[in-house]
Amino acid sequence: MRIRWTDELDAKVIRMRAENVSIGAIAEAMGVTRQTVAGRLNKLAAKGTYKPDLYNKWTTRMEEEFIAFRRRGWSLARIADKLGITEGAAAARSSILLKQGRVERIRGN
Repeated sequence: MRIRWTDELDAKVIRMRAENVSIGAIAEAMGVTRQTVAGRLNKLAAKGTYKPDLYNKWTTRMEEEFIAFRRRGWSLARIADKLGITEGAAAARSSILLKQGRVERIRGN
């Protein structure tokens, strides 16, 4: 499905990201692909309309989901995609949680 972006839809996407809603969840709510939302956010950032939070604020829910996914053996790449974060952010959080003893290292990740 092709989407016709309006100021209202742009505002909705920006608001949802500000509330730490993952790109995947935004896409699902809007009935479009994750790539569609990510692409739009990139265009808005290039125009200066949207300023991404480069230091993603981890919510309790995100951390609980991360731990649950990790315990299921999910890769960092898969977790990152599901949570709408970079793989680097997932690796950094994994390192913190490893040091806290809240997750175990998974071979190859």
